[in-house]
Amino acid sequence: MPTQLCPRCRVQNPRGQPFCKACGADLPGAIHPARPPGRLEPVRDGEGMLLRAQETGLGRSPDNGCVLTDPAVSRHHAVIRRHPEGYTVVDLGSLNGTLLNGRKVEGEAVLSDGDVLQLGNTRLRFSSGDARQLLPDRTLLVPAEPATPTPGPLPEPFARGYRPRRQGGWALKRQGEHYVLKHLERGTYLRLEEQDLLVWQLLDGRHTVQDLVVEHALRFGSLAPRRVQDFLARLAEHGFLATSPPDAAGGTRRRLWERRFPLPGVDALCTRLYRGGGWLFFTPPARIAGGVLVLVGLPVLVWETADGRWALLMNGGSLLWGLAGYWLAQLAVTLTHETAHALSCKSYGREVRDGGFLLYLGLPACYVDTSDIWLEPRAHRLRTSWAGPGSNLAMAGILALAVAATPWRPLAAFLFQVALLAALAGLVNLIPFLELDGYYLLVDWLDLPNLRRRALEALLGSRWRRMPPGKGRERLLPLFGVGFAAFPVLALAAAVLFWRHLLALLLGPLLPPGLLPGALAGAAALLLLTVLAGTGRSRQNPGR
Repeated sequence: MPTQLCPRCRVQNPRGQPFCKACGADLPGAIHPARPPGRLEPVRDGEGMLLRAQETGLGRSPDNGCVLTDPAVSRHHAVIRRHPEGYTVVDLGSLNGTLLNGRKVEGEAVLSDGDVLQLGNTRLRFSSGDARQLLPDRTLLVPAEPATPTPGPLPEPFARGYRPRRQGGWALKRQGEHYVLKHLERGTYLRLEEQDLLVWQLLDGRHTVQDLVVEHALRFGSLAPRRVQDFLARLAEHGFLATSPPDAAGGTRRRLWERRFPLPGVDALCTRLYRGGGWLFFTPPARIAGGVLVLVGLPVLVWETADGRWALLMNGGSLLWGLAGYWLAQLAVTLTHETAHALSCKSYGREVRDGGFLLYLGLPACYVDTSDIWLEPRAHRLRTSWAGPGSNLAMAGILALAVAATPWRPLAAFLFQVALLAALAGLVNLIPFLELDGYYLLVDWLDLPNLRRRALEALLGSRWRRMPPGKGRERLLPLFGVGFAAFPVLALAAAVLFWRHLLALLLGPLLPPGLLPGALAGAAALLLLTVLAGTGRSRQNPGR
């Protein structure tokens, strides 16, 4: 999808779009269509109205453009004004005041798509006509509503009388054949298929779980109680149901493997980095330069490695300096990897919800949460997934050239350490059979969520043989299943041969023959852990 940078905030927008989706600035060279009128709709049941007039009064008096029968509403309560650039609302000195998204309106307040106005006991949602016209696959945003969750754990899905109801505070956006559901407060995501969307739309507190199963069977021709039950459990776990979810498992297990140190204000920091010059990395010249560095620099790195002049854990004959450089190199690699993910996310105007440093298996690393990118089109998600390994490979290329050109040997040895670890991290990340960036690139390219699970199920079962001809991509699932099943065995065998040869080449001249086997085993384990930590711990998958 061709994009262009906003001249004000540098966010990438689809080419031909008139306005920046992040700051609203006019984009150069675009034809501005006539702005359609906005719409005012009751939050609960009721009919909405188009805001065609320059001013629309709201109140109990019959001379208002929008007459409200609520006794808590004043006769002339508020007015909505239409401007060339959008809509505003003004309170007319009403007795109970006017609330905009829960805050009292003081003066003239700007209305945005999805805002909720409260006049007395009446709540109205404003929908921008511009958002519908300019963003055809726009996000459906539903603000949180005051609600008291049912105490206690999630009831059994098929318990008698249980009528699940979705909680307010979510956003839903279509992505090709699938949908992405976002919890606005928690920042968690779920990816929905069409069958899940049907169940989601029926979660209004009036349908029992048995009703959901029946509706699912009538629409899709199959009785799937287990699927409905699992989907409700996932919704409850991520806070989308008005029922307290059961205690989440797995948090303690993750803390045993890693210790995180979140960085306060990480989204604001990433925004400053992007606008302060990071946007230059996403221009066409920078992308071409990165590709040239990869094509030219990686062969130079292979030549430097095979030459045998450099040792991975030694610098100038000193093991202490070599280890210090090794740890710094590893931290630089993972910092570059995660920063590239974060800046790519910011280039599309999305939020970096979390980020910081961590100790993964005792090794220093970094992490970012760029899962907000899953509300973007597929091309943008692919670029954000590629940003991490792509930055590592470009980093390896430019540092390999620097190694060949640096006369000072200690500096050249350190640059070699960084370049080698960056190349290994980038290549490992691109392996599609590990659930890293390469796996998510493949998932988005094929548009097949939950690829690993579905591929293994297709390999072990025979349902794929009965798929209709239109499901061409899904016919590849058994082949991917073979890859997922065989990869651990092949990777182990290849690792033994590769690391033995590489580490013997790098460490052999430095150690006596009797110590070489033990040193190789220890160095291989250390290098494997470092590469795994260097892949980063970015979170980009919404329940896939």
